[in-house]
Amino acid sequence: MQEHTQKYDLKLDSKIGLGLFSLLMGLSIFYAIYIDISVGEFWKGGLLVVLLAAFSMVMLSAANVHIRLTEDALVQKRLFISEHSIPFDDIKAIHFGKTYSPTHVLGNDTKISISSHFKAHNDLIDRTLMKTKTTTNFEDINLAGKQEAINKYRS
Repeated sequence: MQEHTQKYDLKLDSKIGLGLFSLLMGLSIFYAIYIDISVGEFWKGGLLVVLLAAFSMVMLSAANVHIRLTEDALVQKRLFISEHSIPFDDIKAIHFGKTYSPTHVLGNDTKISISSHFKAHNDLIDRTLMKTKTTTNFEDINLAGKQEAINKYRS
């Protein structure tokens, strides 16, 4: 039997923003490498090469994050980092965010953020709550954050 999975990626404008930020920072670091090597400071240039490689890995990981909604769990996967999973029956709290914080789901020791930078993030939140309601007693889950969102999902 095949498991039904839905995948939610970052929006294109978020990926473009991360790419432009990476380009700006990467070119600055690359120019610093060029200056250090041209004046004979090879060890500083080498350290900056390591910094540039580490920065590139972090930005690639940030741009390739996605969330999967399976039949029994919410799963977040990043490029170079292992995936984080919260089974729907282990969800303890859902925080609907405030002004500068995104919606996040808390499990036993795992936190998965669902920001507005994901494609169809409202659909992802709705489906997560729908599956949570079918697997657990929804009254036991702590809802916090924006009051209008709490009222919407409590009813």
